This record gives sequence, C-alpha cells and structure tokens, in this order.
Amino acid sequence: MYVNFSFIGIIVPPFFNKYFLYWLNTIIFRPPMTPLVLNFYIWIILHYKNLAATLLSSFLIDTTMVIMILVLILFVAIPSKFKCRYF
Repeated sequence: MYVNFSFIGIIVPPFFNKYFLYWLNTIIFRPPMTPLVLNFYIWIILHYKNLAATLLSSFLIDTTMVIMILVLILFVAIPSKFKCRYF
C-alpha cells in the first residue's frame, strides 16, 4: 500500500478494513448462534487473520469466502425449507 499510495495508503485503508470486519461481525451475530454459525464465525476469524500478512487484493475478490457463505446459506435454508428469516 505504501508503494502505490504513499503515506495515505498506510493510514486510510486500515479504517475501511476495520469497519468491514465489524460489519461482518454484526451480520454473523444476527441469527441465533447454532453450531453451524459458530463454526462459520471461527472459520472467518482464521481466514481473516492472514489479512495483516498478505496482500489486500486477495481479500477484495475472495472466492473462498463467497463459496463458504453460499454453503452456509444452503445449510441454513434446507432444514427450514428455504425460508431464511435471518438473512
């Protein structure tokens, strides 16, 4: 970030990352905490711990995260006969 955007690239993006992760946290805690949602929350923590050591671009287009969200929605929707009232 420093090479591309100078000092502004070091100061500004962490605030956007912080607000994105906080927003993601509030979305995850909206449904009741079932074992499936808790496992997904732990996976997200382990997935985003690498954000400090890797490139930001690998998290902007995150196909692994999209696939995991779709799998979670599928596993929540099938038992409730596709009536997801939490998402």
